[in-house]
Amino acid sequence: MKTLLTFFTIISLAFGKNDQEVFTMKAVFDGFEDDTYFFTDSEDETYYIQEVSAEVTKIYDLKDIKYNGKTFNVTYETQKRLDESNEPYEVFVVTKLTLVE
Repeated sequence: MKTLLTFFTIISLAFGKNDQEVFTMKAVFDGFEDDTYFFTDSEDETYYIQEVSAEVTKIYDLKDIKYNGKTFNVTYETQKRLDESNEPYEVFVVTKLTLVE
């Protein structure tokens, strides 16, 4: 029985829906405040990004004001998380960032 349950769990994980969506945009970095990274695209749409991957942080420390007003190609994804009450919510995470010269 345990083997059967393990088999079905592996199959459901392998074929389960991926809850991550990936997006790319060209946007101006407006700054970092209250644990949020702010970007504005060419259509004047503001994006509130909650996290930046460790790989990106090694290259660009967006908490440094020297990047404010700079234009980037931003790749970010939505990730599903559970809060302390096991309620699902989404966060935006920057996974790739390239400075546009």
